Amino acid sequence: MAPKNAPTSRAREPSLPAKLPRGGRKRSARTAATAALLAAPRPGVPAHSVATTRARELDLKYRKKFALAEVAYDTLEEKSLSELKQFVKDSRFEDMQLRPEILEGLLKIEGVKQPTEVQAVTMPSLLASPYGTFLCASETGTGKTLTFLVPVMNQLREEEALHAQRAADRIAESGRRRAQALIGSIGADGSVQAAMDAAARGEYETLRKRRCPRAIVLAPSRELVAQIASVAKELAHSAKLRVLSVSHNLKRAELLQALDSGPVDLLITTPHTLHRLIAEFRVSLSHVRQIVVDEVDVLLDASFNAKLKEIILIARDHAGQLGRPCGFTFVSATLSRTAVREIDSLFPVELRRITTPGLHRTLPRVHQTFLRIDGSTTKPNMLLETLKRAVQTDERIIVFCNRVASAQTVAQLLRDKGYDVLELTSEVESRDRIASLERFSVRPVRRDAEGVPIDGSDPLPPLVIVATDLVARGLDLGVVAHVVMYDFPMTTIDYLHRAGRTARNGRRGKVTCLVGNKDRKMADLVQHGIRRNAVLAV
Repeated sequence: MAPKNAPTSRAREPSLPAKLPRGGRKRSARTAATAALLAAPRPGVPAHSVATTRARELDLKYRKKFALAEVAYDTLEEKSLSELKQFVKDSRFEDMQLRPEILEGLLKIEGVKQPTEVQAVTMPSLLASPYGTFLCASETGTGKTLTFLVPVMNQLREEEALHAQRAADRIAESGRRRAQALIGSIGADGSVQAAMDAAARGEYETLRKRRCPRAIVLAPSRELVAQIASVAKELAHSAKLRVLSVSHNLKRAELLQALDSGPVDLLITTPHTLHRLIAEFRVSLSHVRQIVVDEVDVLLDASFNAKLKEIILIARDHAGQLGRPCGFTFVSATLSRTAVREIDSLFPVELRRITTPGLHRTLPRVHQTFLRIDGSTTKPNMLLETLKRAVQTDERIIVFCNRVASAQTVAQLLRDKGYDVLELTSEVESRDRIASLERFSVRPVRRDAEGVPIDGSDPLPPLVIVATDLVARGLDLGVVAHVVMYDFPMTTIDYLHRAGRTARNGRRGKVTCLVGNKDRKMADLVQHGIRRNAVLAV
């Protein structure tokens, strides 16, 4: 028997906590526990070797999981690239048979004149088959939000018109006098608005109910939920539809008031929030006819996967029990192999894919620079030199970091050097992040003492965001002139999303990457793909 105080043959390794605290502390607890686990010593093995080996294993596992799927340009109608280019050039929203109120709202949105490539290719199919199952993938900054919102809201209005007409027919059958009053209210142009008003007392009420949304859009973050809702409400104003956006930071009293203040036509939220609302019987999916999943490759990741699948199954069950269809549209700027496998398993037969030629390629109007860090300088000094040149011409700049600690360090460095810096990480409160995004996205206009805008005035002082990948997906941050990758991304998916924050909607932009020794293999691969204009499919 070993002496009482004799050392054991193997040091005990720390384990991850069995139950993590709620809220923002969960990430910190997990990060701290993982760091402790990586740093745990093993007999006969230097501690730094253990940490390095395990960190590399985690990085390799992450890169393998989020490797890009090998996809080719694919539409429901076979078109060569030259035919596609001409088709997009000839496309007009007026020719898509949109309802007048939807078309009116669409053309009122600033900058919307002609369909983009993804809109021209995808919207006709979504309009023709509103209850189909589609996978739509296109490069960043091409207008995917309108691509799915317009068909969804158009179909909501179509359902209302059809429902109202059926109600009018039933009322007409119930008696001549009542029928004459109703038919007399229908305009000479065939409008059924008056019939819809009359039917609102009867069958029309079953179409729009409180806490029973008719369409749902799911997004991975509160910031993206807010952005999609902003666009949807512009469309909804002309269409007379009620759009409700909900996130988990909404107070209980505000949530209940929003849900009970009227019927919900379109609900925009995150999978976590919707799952909680369903579990608490706050929301029912019994009336849902369309579900859109934006940034699907993120939402099919482990943290969202189970809840998203359960939501899809609940909606399909309701549709099957009630004998009516429910359409699903999956949207993303990149497609990981994991996401493609998951979607194929959920919809093995009925899924229809639409991808554009630019998918998994960087945007053509982006000037991309790769700066190698050698022994003559340091990464912080190279960042300062890059920004010193950038602020001469660029008013809006984003600096991306891989981790929160890195972002906090860089943000403080830039503040000490006198830069106007906004920090956007998971450690920043949601309301502060939203306020920072609004400040960054809206360019203030110089005015004179009487409030009149000054034309040709000097450029405004530059504003810099230091962020993690929290803001790399889906968000349209206005005119971002320059993206700096202080930490090189771990995967090509992350690179494409970061680079996609600039040069959006046909504008020009710049991307500068700081490349250390450990990043050179990935950077060489990305740079080689850019030079060949090839698909970054690894």
